[in-house]
Amino acid sequence: MTSSPPNSQQSPYFLEIYIDRATLPTVQQAAMIAHNQSQNPKLICWQRHPVNNETLLKGINATSFVSIASLCQHATKLLAGHSHSHITIYGNTYWSKDLSKLIRHLSRISGVEINKLELIDDGSSEYQKMFHWQKLSLSTQLNDLQTGLSNLKSYLTGHDNRLVRLLTRHSNKLPRRISSFFNWHHLFPTTYHMLRLDYLDKPELSQLKRHLGDNTQQIRWNYISNNIFNAEQQSLFYQLLNVSAKDQDLIQVSESQPKAEFIFIGVDSTSASSELQTKVIADSRQESGLIPQINAKKMQFKGHPFANFNQAIIDAHQMSQMPSMIPFETLIMTGNLPQKIGGMASSLYFSLPDDYHIEYIVFSGSKLDLKEHALLQIMLYLKVITPERIYFSEQF
Repeated sequence: MTSSPPNSQQSPYFLEIYIDRATLPTVQQAAMIAHNQSQNPKLICWQRHPVNNETLLKGINATSFVSIASLCQHATKLLAGHSHSHITIYGNTYWSKDLSKLIRHLSRISGVEINKLELIDDGSSEYQKMFHWQKLSLSTQLNDLQTGLSNLKSYLTGHDNRLVRLLTRHSNKLPRRISSFFNWHHLFPTTYHMLRLDYLDKPELSQLKRHLGDNTQQIRWNYISNNIFNAEQQSLFYQLLNVSAKDQDLIQVSESQPKAEFIFIGVDSTSASSELQTKVIADSRQESGLIPQINAKKMQFKGHPFANFNQAIIDAHQMSQMPSMIPFETLIMTGNLPQKIGGMASSLYFSLPDDYHIEYIVFSGSKLDLKEHALLQIMLYLKVITPERIYFSEQF
């Protein structure tokens, strides 16, 4: 899937591209930029956490874009002036369609060579796909991987216009399936940075583990807590995520800023209503509630960055707030986690240290869905949560 560079004595042009539409991959990509300290030019499109500080961008030799389409337009002009370009792409594993659109565009530019893909888990999405995929027979799994690779190749070589792709019999769709986003290593040197690499040890996923081979790596969280970052790198990391000096003070533990005793994890309206979340918090503060009483003087609310009702929940319980746009993952990075945590179901629980105490998690649906509830079953398998600390929305 790479074009052969023309004969030239010129040194190759090195370019780094960073794309994501979630939080976890963006946090990890920001950490990689800070850690690598590369002077290569960088194109960045982080849709949830856009970088708008021009001084910051200039300092790391980067340009920020609001969409992948605008990034591609800029890349075309930039790369046209170089006879031979080496590109490293940092992306979101689950959103391989974004990656494929980018590569399909880049592959048409003369002299471009994709040197490496660094793909980072979106969150729990990949694991929920694995949960359902593992139920297939071994022969069906193998056929799915082979068919998926063929479809991925066809999609990458197709035209941007769907009608043209249909007429030329190139793939017209790239579904979000295991076989779509775990086949990149057959086309380019690839590392899959996994939120829970240990989930691949599940016997039912042995074929997928063999398929991925040595191309997997456990996501790192210890850049700050283990002093891997120096002061300059740490500052850059926070700036890339738009965490202000004031907000940094909120997540740094000190005598004047002790750890929160408890943080409630909220979600947006696609996962749970504000009324439900308000009820859950109220229940946890009652002695006679379903949830064992949370006796916390310093109780914080961490809402979803795109929920439009966070303030209403905070006001209902007169809670303090961890600003919703501060990625919770920064607390993991710094090691400054609250004493306890609980709330609505979220993939961020996957990132917590093994010995960390989760008070409770409220899942959507009913106990009747227990066996088929992918996220819940994955958390139980990984021992993220124990059965007695699981609740369902219908109970409230």
